[in-house]
Amino acid sequence: MKKQILTAEILFITLLLTGFSSCRGKEEKKNVSLQTVKLATSNTSALYNPSIQIADEEGIYEKTNVKVKYIPLDRDGSFEALATGKVDATYANVIPQLSMGAQGTDIVAFAGTQGNGMVVVARPEVADKLKDLRNWKGITIAVQHTTTVELIARYSLAKKWGYKIGEDIFFKSFPDYPTAVLAAVKNNAEVALPNPQTLESALTQGLVYLFPSTVFEEDYVCCRQFANGNDFRKNPEKYKNYIKGQIYGYKILITDKQKAVDSLVKASGQTESYVEKYFYDKEYSGHRTYKPDPNYNGTLILYETMEEIGMIEKPLPLSSFFDIKVYAKALKEVIKENPSDDFFKEMWDFFLTHNDKHPDFKAIASL
Repeated sequence: MKKQILTAEILFITLLLTGFSSCRGKEEKKNVSLQTVKLATSNTSALYNPSIQIADEEGIYEKTNVKVKYIPLDRDGSFEALATGKVDATYANVIPQLSMGAQGTDIVAFAGTQGNGMVVVARPEVADKLKDLRNWKGITIAVQHTTTVELIARYSLAKKWGYKIGEDIFFKSFPDYPTAVLAAVKNNAEVALPNPQTLESALTQGLVYLFPSTVFEEDYVCCRQFANGNDFRKNPEKYKNYIKGQIYGYKILITDKQKAVDSLVKASGQTESYVEKYFYDKEYSGHRTYKPDPNYNGTLILYETMEEIGMIEKPLPLSSFFDIKVYAKALKEVIKENPSDDFFKEMWDFFLTHNDKHPDFKAIASL
């Protein structure tokens, strides 16, 4: 009898200790501090990078041990904040940040945000003819000054179609998209390259929609993600986990439209119809994409074009402030966690074909 009581007491103590250990383990896991990414966001729009917003709203970042702290800033303010380390990362038009990196500002490009996203309109009397790029000799193109679409058009028309810029084709720069459209309306240009939000106004004023800007170059880069160089070098694990969350968020954006829309409505406060149009209406968005892939090759096209036309002088090599390793590690981890998921394998195929001009590509791809 005494032996049975003793055995019961031992069993009770064992269960008590086991339970205490289990609870303690859960408490320790709960109390693990998340890695904070101070992200500069646009102070003019509630919708920005959908992969980030979905990852945050769906609790994915908590699983990848990341907490995003949003810091709304205007464009110029975000550049300064990034350079001085007041924020860790930002996403914005790639051109100003490439200019900063080219001249030695300690920033690092490490992931994608947005690609494509512009439209091409023309005067009605030449619209049918100009639907074929072989007929563009002698035309003038109205553009907003220093935009991605201008550089892509310059690159494509010169390198792919053989036109001499300044002899066969002419560009006129204007302070904004509506003014560029007005130049075409007033017959100061045959073609204008506005953003999709200006398209309706352009059509109302008598111009004709030709095609999306992807006709110049498919999957061209627009906005990229940049990090403060010092923080990026000190905390590569943080940025890897930050990108992992985006990769999972991107899959939801592409494969589960309703879940993505619901998540983005909650994150932004916008209506469901607006969110759906903003992210899923190809004509409205100019065939915009949101791949998190860094796309070094596409960025190099812009960088070399910027140098050719004198936007940057004696720049540092793009690869000196462009990292593809952290993204590659993040994507490989996601693939390992989801070995039967073809979606992530296709993302890896895209990485292989859009980053192979980086000097470190072979070593990184084989990690």
